[in-house]
Amino acid sequence: MAMPTVFIIEGFRFFFYSNDHAPMHVHVQHAGGEAVFEIRDKGGTIIGFPVAGNRRLAAGTPTQLSHMEVSPFGIHWPDLDEDLSFEGLARGDYGQHVPATP
Repeated sequence: MAMPTVFIIEGFRFFFYSNDHAPMHVHVQHAGGEAVFEIRDKGGTIIGFPVAGNRRLAAGTPTQLSHMEVSPFGIHWPDLDEDLSFEGLARGDYGQHVPATP
């Protein structure tokens, strides 16, 4: 199975499998780990985000990343103390912004 690389940035390889399942999505690989997230809302809209862009998720192990809780409001990773709301994800906010310190 072909795995064409879309691009590589700061050691993160973005690629796809040529015969992967629908809907279309991109995998991200770094330091031996791989992660893909995609969310489909009731209207069929798919929301995806790079795990590498979220500092808490990027630091997680595959086991920590796979331990998630989904609610009507968002996704919670208890092992990583991270929460992402569906509303925020729809706006393109996947925790990539570091909060300003007072």
